[in-house]
Amino acid sequence: MALRRLNTFLFIQLLRLIFLGSILNAQLPEKKVTIDVHNKSLRSIFKEISLQTGYLFTYNSNIIDEKELKTVHIQDFFVQRALDSILNYPELSYAFIDKNIVIYKKNREIQVSEDRKKRSSTIITGRILDIENNMPLEFATISLNNTNRGTFSNLQGEFSFTIPANIENPILVISMMGYDNQHYAINFEDPQDLLIQMTPRIISLQEIIIRYNNPEVILTETIKRIPENYISQTFFMEAYFREFTLKNNEIMTFSEAAIEIAKPSYTNYTGNEKIQIIKGRKISNITKEDSILLKIESGIHSTFLLDIISNPIDILQSDYRDYYDVQFLDIISFKDNLAYVINFKQKANFKDILFQGQLYIDMDDMTILAADFEIDPSLIGKESSMFFIKRSRNIKARPLFAKYHVEYQMSEGRYHLNMVHGEVGFKFRKRRNWFSSTFKIIIELAVTNIDLEKDPAITRSEQVKQGTILSDENFPADPLFWNEYNIIVPERELEDAIKRMGENWKGME
Repeated sequence: MALRRLNTFLFIQLLRLIFLGSILNAQLPEKKVTIDVHNKSLRSIFKEISLQTGYLFTYNSNIIDEKELKTVHIQDFFVQRALDSILNYPELSYAFIDKNIVIYKKNREIQVSEDRKKRSSTIITGRILDIENNMPLEFATISLNNTNRGTFSNLQGEFSFTIPANIENPILVISMMGYDNQHYAINFEDPQDLLIQMTPRIISLQEIIIRYNNPEVILTETIKRIPENYISQTFFMEAYFREFTLKNNEIMTFSEAAIEIAKPSYTNYTGNEKIQIIKGRKISNITKEDSILLKIESGIHSTFLLDIISNPIDILQSDYRDYYDVQFLDIISFKDNLAYVINFKQKANFKDILFQGQLYIDMDDMTILAADFEIDPSLIGKESSMFFIKRSRNIKARPLFAKYHVEYQMSEGRYHLNMVHGEVGFKFRKRRNWFSSTFKIIIELAVTNIDLEKDPAITRSEQVKQGTILSDENFPADPLFWNEYNIIVPERELEDAIKRMGENWKGME
């Protein structure tokens, strides 16, 4: 078999593709409850409903008095009818989201109609932390319930989310690998800078033992089911893209754009994503010397090469056993689902450059939910020329690492690319020079919305050409544009560096 590897163009750029947004099923449950209590607290009543139905309650303590005593006599009521009789407060409502019942305070109609209609959207900002140690959670997914809109948190756990004006009672869903999902109902009267704490989900050893299976059986079945698990039509995507290059941890270039994509079907993949830039901006601090030493060509098209379902790497080929050893590592929580963690590493006697890493596979439908992979660090220097498009003969160069992360998301019963992160590091030294420089290239793409019904046609004149480098493009200034789109919030150090690089740069407003 000719080994399927990501090409040179891909390695040089790397990216963290991110698609976010999920339509969370809000169908009304059919479970029934029976409660016969006198002067019991709301907290006790909610707990009893949870025991009978399996649904968990989520609400802000400032809108409900858990200690309020109630007398309830209901027999074989559907959950919705039971809640209507218990929560007889006109200002409150609730929503079923997966296994959760989210209770929230309704936004006043006058507030929605007068204030919000003056603008096309409302921007919510916040920070996501681990509840146990207050550490920021990077790349947590933030999505808007009952839509395909989404984004994700940055390295400091910070996020910004744009809510369209026609959403009257929005609920944000926050998900993170290894954590229970969080649901946050937005009330426009409250402060819009949120602090969201997430609880790690612990999987019992007994559950791991019971569900353990042969890793080769799991992976073989996963590969077999790929055609039925992913979207089988061409579809429309919106995304936010950013790329930046660092020299010795100092920003050399930074660029970002809102884009639209016609994404080909996973079952009949043509390898030709059609991409249109809607709006972009950039800043650069490349010296003449740097431009001579190094030419790194990156671009938006390369991000889609990390879609390992469209472009399967060797571990997802049917003959993977010839090249890889696989191992069952763990079972983890992944967006309220359970997932197998399968480790893969090339065989010791196979000397070509391959990947190593982990696959996260849904235990129910055997779908690849995510992957972490990298070029084998012990072999990455064997073919260093594969990473460079252009460099001076007067420099010595070697790659340091090439790391990738990919996630997938379900919409309307099928999966699609949700998020990718990639970064590559290099070390360069001029001949007859004692000192070397370290370069790092990072590319990230957040797919912030999809539409399976919209015609994804993008004309030839609108399409981004293969090899287009965002930092080489010219964009007119329009800082207000960014208020209409979901973005990846720049990390504080990155924002400070960008501001130092150019007085005309407009930050996120």
